[in-house]
Amino acid sequence: ILIVYQAIYRPLSYIANFSSEQITKIKDVIVANAETLKIALSDGKYMGSELDMANIIHSNKAMFESEGIMTQNIPDFDLFGVNLGDAPSFYSWLIIIPVLVFVAQYFSSKLIRKMSYQPVQNNGGCAMWVMDITMPLMIAFMAFTFPAFLGIYWIFQSILGVGQQFLLKKLYPYPTFTEQDYRDAERAMRGKGPKGPSGTRTLPSGKTYRSLHHIDDDDE
Repeated sequence: ILIVYQAIYRPLSYIANFSSEQITKIKDVIVANAETLKIALSDGKYMGSELDMANIIHSNKAMFESEGIMTQNIPDFDLFGVNLGDAPSFYSWLIIIPVLVFVAQYFSSKLIRKMSYQPVQNNGGCAMWVMDITMPLMIAFMAFTFPAFLGIYWIFQSILGVGQQFLLKKLYPYPTFTEQDYRDAERAMRGKGPKGPSGTRTLPSGKTYRSLHHIDDDDE
């Protein structure tokens, strides 16, 4: 996620592959045209981020191209007229992104847990419920403070995580055992079941299992 964060906040360096000299030249153009661009300077210097600079360039391509700055490789975060490089706010439809992040994170964790093997835990329901709420809330808060593009990344990450777990469940299904199988296994563990080769035992139902004490016998 740090790589995605760096790519979003420093698109000129990581995506457009601009050198430090080229970035300095872009700042000089912004300073020279600060009044036209309506950019506030600090002691005559431009203090904005590379993401801000990329947004300025896309809004004024002709100005920067006339100064010899190539704008083709600079990423454009606009989607349907809305800049995904901006942080979500209550005054933009981008506010739905943190909401979708929370929903995607919450239900993806539920679905992934449902499709994964979970050992039986006593008195863990309350802690699990708190974790199911707090983690999505934390990520949703981060999506509210970071650029909206990062929130979209989290949404797709949640969807792909569920899809990956679904494929793993289909490709490698968990074995199912009946109550009789469990009782037979308990009897076999007490030494009442017939032993097979290499530390295996055969249950009365005909199924075999292997003791972990002999798991490395074949490697010898």
